[in-house]
Amino acid sequence: MFSFIGNKDCVSTQYIEINSTGTIQCSFQEGFFGVIWYNSTDLFHDEAVLTMKDSVKSGRGFTSGKLDIYPNGSLIINNVSIADEGNYTVIKLETSQQKDKPYVISVSVIAHPLSNQPEIDFCDNSGGICFQTLDKKSNLLCSLRDARPVIAINWLVRTIEGDRKLSSHLSIASEDGILFTSRASTNNPFLYSPLLTLLVCKGESSATILEDNESLVLVQNRDESLMTSQPRKLLLQNGSVLELYCSNSHISYLVWQLKTTSDIKFKNVLLAVYLEEEITQNYEKEYKSMTTGSLILNDVGIQHEGVYRCISGNGYKNHITLYEVLVFVLASPTHIVVEGCPVQQYCVLNVEPEGTLTCSLNGIRPHVELDLEDVSGSSSTFLTFFNKHLTVKSNGDTFDVSLTLQYRFSGGSGSRVTVECKVTKTDIEQFYLSTKFDLLFLFYFVKIEQVFVRELKEKYRDLYDGVQPIPYIRDRLYCVDSVFVEGGIEYMATREKVGGQAIWRNLETYINILSDEQVKSTRRILEGEPGYGKSTLLLQLAYDWCNKIPSSHLEKTDVLILLRLRQLRGVISVYKAIKQFLLPKDSTLTESDIEDILRKSSSIVILLDGYDEYPDQDTNSDVINIIKRNMFQQVDVIVTTRSAYLPKEYPALTKRLRLTGFDDKARDQYIRKAVVADDTNAEQKINDRLKENPVLKDLCQVPLLFVMFAHMSHENDSFQTFTSVTKFFRYMISCFHSHMKNKMKDENVEKYDLFETDHSKLDQLAFDALNSATPQIVWTKDDMCRMLGNDFYEQYVRIGILREEEVLDITNNTEIGRYKTEVQFYHKLFCEWYAAHYLSEYAAREEVTFNPWAKSAQTEHSVYGIDPLVDCNYETGKGNETDDYFKYLDPFDLQYVYRFACGINSKAAEKIIEYLKSRKDALRFAALCSLERSGKVEDVLHNVQDLCSTTVYIRNDDTFLLQRSNIQLLEIAETNKVR
Repeated sequence: MFSFIGNKDCVSTQYIEINSTGTIQCSFQEGFFGVIWYNSTDLFHDEAVLTMKDSVKSGRGFTSGKLDIYPNGSLIINNVSIADEGNYTVIKLETSQQKDKPYVISVSVIAHPLSNQPEIDFCDNSGGICFQTLDKKSNLLCSLRDARPVIAINWLVRTIEGDRKLSSHLSIASEDGILFTSRASTNNPFLYSPLLTLLVCKGESSATILEDNESLVLVQNRDESLMTSQPRKLLLQNGSVLELYCSNSHISYLVWQLKTTSDIKFKNVLLAVYLEEEITQNYEKEYKSMTTGSLILNDVGIQHEGVYRCISGNGYKNHITLYEVLVFVLASPTHIVVEGCPVQQYCVLNVEPEGTLTCSLNGIRPHVELDLEDVSGSSSTFLTFFNKHLTVKSNGDTFDVSLTLQYRFSGGSGSRVTVECKVTKTDIEQFYLSTKFDLLFLFYFVKIEQVFVRELKEKYRDLYDGVQPIPYIRDRLYCVDSVFVEGGIEYMATREKVGGQAIWRNLETYINILSDEQVKSTRRILEGEPGYGKSTLLLQLAYDWCNKIPSSHLEKTDVLILLRLRQLRGVISVYKAIKQFLLPKDSTLTESDIEDILRKSSSIVILLDGYDEYPDQDTNSDVINIIKRNMFQQVDVIVTTRSAYLPKEYPALTKRLRLTGFDDKARDQYIRKAVVADDTNAEQKINDRLKENPVLKDLCQVPLLFVMFAHMSHENDSFQTFTSVTKFFRYMISCFHSHMKNKMKDENVEKYDLFETDHSKLDQLAFDALNSATPQIVWTKDDMCRMLGNDFYEQYVRIGILREEEVLDITNNTEIGRYKTEVQFYHKLFCEWYAAHYLSEYAAREEVTFNPWAKSAQTEHSVYGIDPLVDCNYETGKGNETDDYFKYLDPFDLQYVYRFACGINSKAAEKIIEYLKSRKDALRFAALCSLERSGKVEDVLHNVQDLCSTTVYIRNDDTFLLQRSNIQLLEIAETNKVR
């Protein structure tokens, strides 16, 4: 008996397949004499079954035909049966007398199972991945039939972290004791993942008898609710690419499903697994998936409409995404066709006063509604439509839509009316179609130039007769000519320079703006800070034109155009702007009429008010082209703006002027003209109060604020003496609220909460508006109501702190315009007042380090989102360095924010003042902030004495803040007789 196992020539364990010809491999090198094979290891008692010596074969196995041998010594077993299983011994003969050591080989008989991988019940088991929908406790069965030796199989859950064992029951069965069937079952497939799970049935055997030892099944839980949010609606054009995203999180496997309008339930479109290898199972061949889990369809059609659902998972978590895909088809042709009009040309139809109009869209899906309306404005009074009839005809998958109606024109100021046929009630952007055309009637009533000028003058009369000096007294309106007082006006003398810079010279009167040789040009820019009277001066010019004032250069001007640029968001055409904002809504004049009139007029003046508030500065609008002198080259144009917001491009011939505010003479003139008439005692009383309040003198250089001061001090006998700007402004705000409270005392008047002290949301809104690289000055009414609340908003509009303005909103790059309400503070100082409340509260926090002009990048922040502190712990509310939070609140632009903040909160004032003292260019300003904190002039007298101890120079190249700070301290010195 030998126990030798084998070597590299003869592998010790080998397998042969039942019912086939098997080979026991023993590959001996050439040159040996012979080989002897035994079917046992007892070489002393058992006879050899096959011998080959010198190429001659013998033995009972050979003679029976059961066995044979290859030249290299390997044994051939024909028609393998279970009896052939056992140990075999082979001896190699080097020569006829010399034997080599015996080799023992263990031979097992195997049988491949009926399938080349584990079989999962109810799967086709043809490779790839199977999908099943089961109940939560369903029994899932996997098997391998008629295999030898026994193959153990078990259930696993495949996850992003690897395979996890699943409780399963294994059973082995055999009918003849030769072939065996293995079965594994599990009744808890959703142990790790509740909705969608990837299961693996895996076979394990010492013999390699399986081509693939794994089968995969993706199982969806029938019991788990698939209710999620509403599907995201996706509109796609016929023939475009459909791409649907499954999930933002990591996806290990997914199933895309679809339910069309004709389906009762969802059907599978595609399965995919992205674990050890990517496996994809397509149920619909035209779809494909990306490695990200996206579903792609290159040529979407109407048949692909429906609700798409992606269920994904990673072995532990599941995610569901829903899309409702709608396919639309553009009309052919792609525009609305008007009967009688040439294709794709602007059309003018010569028509009778009564008739029929038809417009249509063909080959569109889904079907839409059409409407036809007069878009000329005033002609709507005279043009009526009736007997509208909409026809929708099905044409397979598309529709032909036609609108027919009758019209009647009863007359008006013009014979030409613009009408528009357009699509209504659609969610598809590409369906916002419209076709405009003109109806030219066969009569004409009034010369259109006369109508145009008359309508302009009516508009300007409404504007200049509605001047409101005190915002909270809305029932007291003035004509601009009754209150207009000239402040200082200067022009830039470009030919005169000091230190390389052009100097500013006085202009005698505003009347000379259009006539003085020093500012002779077709382009002028009129600069001025907020409240300095830019808009009021333009209203005075409009008054002069309307009333043909003999001393005015405008007396003989044919047409004057005054546009408020903040209203013109999205309005590219200047003719459309004039039509929308200067002419009445029922005007019969069209944009084409306006263009014709302006081209034929011999003298025109265009006034563009508020370039700094113009929302479309970066467009190629007509306004920009007018400023650049690309349009109306020979027309006089005046543009108003703040000095810091000059147009980016303007011609070299442009003349610059600026308003410098009210001096003592202008203030006296206003008091006599608009406040006290000929009452010299009342006039003296107002001037005395201004002298008693030297800190207000800088504020009262601003015409708008002086006007409020003059009226308030005249009408209120209890007007106080103020030692700081903060105290004056607080008093002024209280007057706004007091006036409204007095109104509420009247009988049968609804009472409102005035929110006089609770304005924290407005504080932060104002702060964020100013603390920005591009400060915000205008909000929509809807946004403002959402941020502040409707009640708060309405009260502050009633009080006058906020003001509304109706502007045109152009959307979707079409000519369809809708009016909306925009909101802004009555004056920028009001915005600074409320921003200062937020700044003072914030800067007073112990954790805040106050260095507001650090150069680090500013962190984005939101008024109503997360607290914008940099490096802030949102649980404790404590922060680290917050220097860059105030990055854009530069005192050189916003001095009153800091002065107000110092007057509101002394703790914040300490930090602000200390910082200002550390800056050489802000020492004087720090003294003014100290005055705001204490409200006592005595606290800053030592600064004033230091200033007056030497000659004070106010240089042209000093910062504006330094100039104003020195002037105010000198005024305090004069009032307190400091020497």
